Amino acid sequence: MTRHLLSFEKALVRQQHIGAFFSGEFTKHIDQKAAVCRYCGEIDSRLHRLRWWQRTAAWRTVFPSLFRLWDNLPEFTTAFGLFPEPEGWREWQAALDSLLLPEITRSDSRDCAVFYTDGACLFPRHPVIRIASGAVLRADENGTFQVCWHGVLPGSCQSIFRAELLAVSCAVGMDKKPTVFTDSQSVCRTAKSYLETTSGQNSSRFGTG
Repeated sequence: MTRHLLSFEKALVRQQHIGAFFSGEFTKHIDQKAAVCRYCGEIDSRLHRLRWWQRTAAWRTVFPSLFRLWDNLPEFTTAFGLFPEPEGWREWQAALDSLLLPEITRSDSRDCAVFYTDGACLFPRHPVIRIASGAVLRADENGTFQVCWHGVLPGSCQSIFRAELLAVSCAVGMDKKPTVFTDSQSVCRTAKSYLETTSGQNSSRFGTG
């Protein structure tokens, strides 16, 4: 199929073949003969291979409940695996983008302050709908603690890493000599690296637990 193509064109075709369902409805633009299914002689397409092709008949018997719903699904879903945006998704993203970063008040005390930070995330495997938040607690000498900050991570790029990194940033900005504890090794490394590059004499200390 690619014999008549130039070398760089062949490379593009091979690249498209990798990990793709590359049927005749696309290859016909390269070779008209490829528009016909090589196995049954019918016009080739993704829908042909999934819905009517005899070589995939066994798959259709394995997933009968899925194929019973087939006729009620739009072609952009059955042929390409695409789904419409969830209703209200753009408004949801806009609401997250409208949130402001927390305003931090820095203590003038020269005593060492101990902070504990944490982050959480709902639906972490689904970037479109996930929502993350963080919190900062300050340990008091009498064994109690104060909630210094807690809230939803601002912005539409939500992740538990970003939420806890924001919490650590808040803790660092709350005192001149903060000691910050986090249960995230990656957040700890990132915070240390950032502070080392921005200030060689920063007195913040970090620990994980």
